[in-house]
Amino acid sequence: MKKIIFPLLALVLLATGCRKDPDIINYYTGSEVRTAYYTVHDNQWMSNGDFYFVDCENPDITRAVLENGAVVACVWNADNWYDLPYVYPMETSAGVVVPENVRFQYREGMVTIVMQDMDGYLPDEVYGDMTFKVSVIRP
Repeated sequence: MKKIIFPLLALVLLATGCRKDPDIINYYTGSEVRTAYYTVHDNQWMSNGDFYFVDCENPDITRAVLENGAVVACVWNADNWYDLPYVYPMETSAGVVVPENVRFQYREGMVTIVMQDMDGYLPDEVYGDMTFKVSVIRP
């Protein structure tokens, strides 16, 4: 009897415990992609004590984008674009190359680029310009 009860109980739990919601697919005609380029100079980075950041205005990020669109960001390094988040090989003032985590976050009208040491500490000062590409997919 126990051999039958446990498989039946497992079957009941599997059938009732977790249900997949139906897929929600939004079909938009006429979606557009708007791309902005930002060159951040070394003196533009601000610090909060744990990481460096820079705010970049982007009026293409609207409430509609936040709810139904998407934002993608890349950083230019050498000869290629790299999607964020990216581990950027940053040269320090001592000439040593260290890995820096570069990521982004966004809100209505604004993109914030963040740079932080992989160990969570404030990186060395940023030297030179960095170029970022932010693409906004508008529904």
